[in-house]
Amino acid sequence: AFALNGLCFATLVSRVPDLRGSLDLSNGALGLLLLSIAVGSMVGMPASGFLIERWGEAAVVRLGARMDLLGLVVAGLAATAGSELGTAVGMLCYGFGTGTWDVGMNVEGAAVERLAGRSIMPRFHAGWSLGTFTGAGLGAGAAALGIPLSVHYIVVGGLAVGAADVATRGFPAVESDVVWEEEEATS
Repeated sequence: AFALNGLCFATLVSRVPDLRGSLDLSNGALGLLLLSIAVGSMVGMPASGFLIERWGEAAVVRLGARMDLLGLVVAGLAATAGSELGTAVGMLCYGFGTGTWDVGMNVEGAAVERLAGRSIMPRFHAGWSLGTFTGAGLGAGAAALGIPLSVHYIVVGGLAVGAADVATRGFPAVESDVVWEEEEATS
């Protein structure tokens, strides 16, 4: 889950020059467009606590992955069509997705760490870095080959969603409430 989240992030940012060129944006306009990612994350991260309590970490990671894909698809298609507003909406969806995904995978990672009885979170975050390395390489290759932005975003995002669905099946069946209650009982 961590590696896939990093892959999606690097997929998005590795093609920012193409996004800027498609929309003919100034530096300031590009900054405002990218701000929509932060706005989406600011909504998604706090909402993820409620969503995790209701449906669990695995479902929230899957939701986040799907929102990432939706955001990448909308942003890629809108940028190709020259729509700044459509691209901003895609970035907003992406921000919401990556925010919820991030919280969901970190909550699950903390639960796995407690179950393991040792510190393993740095390995999960190393997986995120490996995903960003891979995504940046794929993005550079796609740009060099002239693969359209929308095609790149759709293919990589779609593969990441499929892989996230498979990865979350391996999440231990541990409810966060149970883990927190056990921790409080031992404190």
